[in-house]
Amino acid sequence: MSEKLPKKGLSKEEILQKLKEYSVDDADPYSGKLFTIAFEPGIEELRDVAFEVMKMFAFKNMLDFTEFPSAIRMEKDVIDIANERYVVGDGVCVHLHEELGEL
Repeated sequence: MSEKLPKKGLSKEEILQKLKEYSVDDADPYSGKLFTIAFEPGIEELRDVAFEVMKMFAFKNMLDFTEFPSAIRMEKDVIDIANERYVVGDGVCVHLHEELGEL
């Protein structure tokens, strides 16, 4: 069946109901059986933080760091933490940040 664009937009309730229907066969993200497919932390406080972060960045295209420099700042933090954690050493993944004037 092919879905057509309705002449009148759906209400919030109709949208949510349709999405619930779509997801009826989805795997349970809380099952603990979905390695790298669902990122459910299992800790309520982390869920709360994650939802707040999603709300903060929901309407930003984080692939465009020229408009949203927070993306490159977050990327740099992740790279720095990974670099320290895995003792990769200085100079790894630094080239991009030097070109962007971030270092």
